[in-house]
Amino acid sequence: MCPAGTSRRCPFFFLFHLSKGDARCRSLLSEQDCFLLIQMRVLVIYESTMGRTKKMAETICEGVESAGPECRLVEASDFDGVVEECAVAIGSSTRMKKTLPRVRQILAELPEVDGLPAAAFGSYGWSGEAPDIIAEHLKNSGAALIDESPLKVKDHPYGRDLDSCRELGIALAKKCSPES
Repeated sequence: MCPAGTSRRCPFFFLFHLSKGDARCRSLLSEQDCFLLIQMRVLVIYESTMGRTKKMAETICEGVESAGPECRLVEASDFDGVVEECAVAIGSSTRMKKTLPRVRQILAELPEVDGLPAAAFGSYGWSGEAPDIIAEHLKNSGAALIDESPLKVKDHPYGRDLDSCRELGIALAKKCSPES
């Protein structure tokens, strides 16, 4: 049964048992036990100038959804925060050896994410620094990068590049599992 207020396409949830002393504990069941409900949803944020990084983001979401969890695909200009996601990926095209402006702003305002599984990705035409910059910001914010090397694609993603995007989505989805 889906929790009230969720979309028609019910996302997966896991119930974790927490000790009474855990700060996240809001026990409604008893004084001894409490549980934490984690929504099985991956957040993929992107900013793209020519549609290449957008294609990567869409394909990462395909990988996530093929493994079970829901994927929330958000263009950087519409980003409203990390809300109950179990993992996050942030991508940007490289422009003048930097991330694009809205992703740069998101990274500057990103709060501590305390071990949240994360990944960086992006496309480039010349130099490709944006994914590295994103990965460094995520790491400095406390994220647990699922791969030290961000996913980079020169020019348009095709064939193997898209396979790598799907694989990244699957890896993010696996980090949402309670066994990971």
